[in-house]
Amino acid sequence: MAKPTILIVPGSFAPSTMYDEVVRLLKAKGYPAVAVELPSTTKRMPLEPATMMEDADVVKRAAETLIGLGKEVIVIPHSYGGVPTMQGLAGIPVKKIICMSAVVPTIGQTQIEAMGQDMPPMPPVTAGYLHLDPILLTSAACNDMPWEDGYPVTLQLAHQSAASFEEKVTQVAYADKGGAVPVAYIVCEQDLIISPGMQRKYVDVVQQATRTTGATARPVDVYSLDAGHIPNASCPAKLVEGIVWCAEK
Repeated sequence: MAKPTILIVPGSFAPSTMYDEVVRLLKAKGYPAVAVELPSTTKRMPLEPATMMEDADVVKRAAETLIGLGKEVIVIPHSYGGVPTMQGLAGIPVKKIICMSAVVPTIGQTQIEAMGQDMPPMPPVTAGYLHLDPILLTSAACNDMPWEDGYPVTLQLAHQSAASFEEKVTQVAYADKGGAVPVAYIVCEQDLIISPGMQRKYVDVVQQATRTTGATARPVDVYSLDAGHIPNASCPAKLVEGIVWCAEK
C-alpha cells in the first residue's frame, strides 16, 4: 500500500529549499514528500507583500491537488507555518497534521497573538517586509549547532511579509465541525524561539478545542525531539524518525 505524501509548510522567512534534506530522507523511507513555497517569504514587487490568507490558500490548493490525484496527505507545518496550515486546511480531508515546533492559533488570533509571551521583538518593517539579522539570530535559532554551521542556515532567512503576522485566523483545521483533522506534535526540547512550554500549550489548545467547537475529540500524539528551532538543518535524520513515528501512529 502506498504511503501518504508528506507536504511540508515552511516557517516564516524560510524558503522551501531549507527542507530539501528532509524531503530526500523521507523519500528514502518510501514517503513521497515536497515543501511548498509560501508567498509571504517572497518579495514580489510590484505586488503588495503577501498575507497569511494567501499562504493559507497555497497550503489548501497543494493539499487539494494531491488529494485529487488520489493520494493520502500528511501536512507538516513548521513554526509560523502552523498558522496558514490551520487556516487553510479547515474542511480539507488530509490524513493528519504533524506540527513541528509550530504555532497553533485559535480562531481570531494573529501569529503575534498566538505566540503570546514567546513572540520576540519585531524587527523594523521596510517596504512591508521584516528583515532579520542573521548574526544575532544564529545563537537563538541554531543553538543546537556550532555557530559557524548555524550562520549559513540563518543567512537563508531573508525576509517575511509583515502583513502575514497581523492577519487573524477565521477557522482552524483541528476543530472544524465538518471534520477535524487529527494532529500530532513534534516538540523541539532545545527550542529558544518557541519554548517547549509554549509548544505543549499548543498541544493543549488542540486537545481542549472541543469545549467551544463541538468537534470530535482526538488525542494529540507528542514526539519529543532533542533539537532547537530548526531541526531540518541541525538533525534532519532524527527529525525524519519523529515524522515517521507520528505518521504511523
